[in-house]
Amino acid sequence: MPACQWLQPEEPTGVSRLISAIGSEDFGAELVTYLGASCSVDYCSTFELGKGNLRAVSFSKPGEPSALEHLWQYEQCELWRRDQALLDAWSEASHHGYSGVRVAPGDVRDRELRRRVYPELVDRVLVCVAHHGSMFGISLLRWDHSVRFIREEVDALQKHLRLVIPSIERHAHILGLSSSVADALSDVAQAERCFAMTSTLTMREREVCSRTVCGQTALEIAGELGISAETVKCYRARAYARLEVTGERELLVLFVRLWERWRQQQPRRGNAGWPAPRAGTARESNQGWPRIR
Repeated sequence: MPACQWLQPEEPTGVSRLISAIGSEDFGAELVTYLGASCSVDYCSTFELGKGNLRAVSFSKPGEPSALEHLWQYEQCELWRRDQALLDAWSEASHHGYSGVRVAPGDVRDRELRRRVYPELVDRVLVCVAHHGSMFGISLLRWDHSVRFIREEVDALQKHLRLVIPSIERHAHILGLSSSVADALSDVAQAERCFAMTSTLTMREREVCSRTVCGQTALEIAGELGISAETVKCYRARAYARLEVTGERELLVLFVRLWERWRQQQPRRGNAGWPAPRAGTARESNQGWPRIR
């Protein structure tokens, strides 16, 4: 990538697409496209942080099973509690409004976290920011055969956060609007996200089950997913076996329980369970953020 792109972070590509994607499943992918104006990122996830809780807000590859598996391990299996870099950044941001760190493979001391979430980590830029009374985190990764971020790339990424953090906050707010199970039962994307975060269903099984609980027939699901009705029934049968239910009624009852449990685990909006940032900190002016170490 030409060095001149590092010198012009104020004019990134993909700004309009990022803003248009707020509240949709495309937000994570568009966030990576936007950040790509500074440098390449293999994986990006964002979080809302609350007292004793972490909720994934977006991730860059929602259709990739391995990405969902990593997210599930990190959020639902609570491996984030073993992520010392996150805990330290979270604590610092709670007092100063902002924290940004680099994480090399050798910095991930917890073996289980490294094995299950960061097996091919090359480099990580982690930022936590207090914004409008809530706490948000963004994790940018390079995997496998990639090289580490260079200093100019990290500096450019940091400048992009002026737009990124408010966009993440707005996206999280919109996702949180469907607070009742009745809302979720009319929103396939929310239902699918709930199944993704609370079960071990495959991507196709989640697609079928989310549409089933939202009232779609096998024929309607088939038309929407571009598969046959018999294939829909096959995926549904596999999902029923995995979830240990026998039919649509039991699936609906189970979904209601999963939804309520999932919603209770999500951070409450407000002060994110941490002391409010002191006056004059990053919460009021992100232009004064200290350089990422």
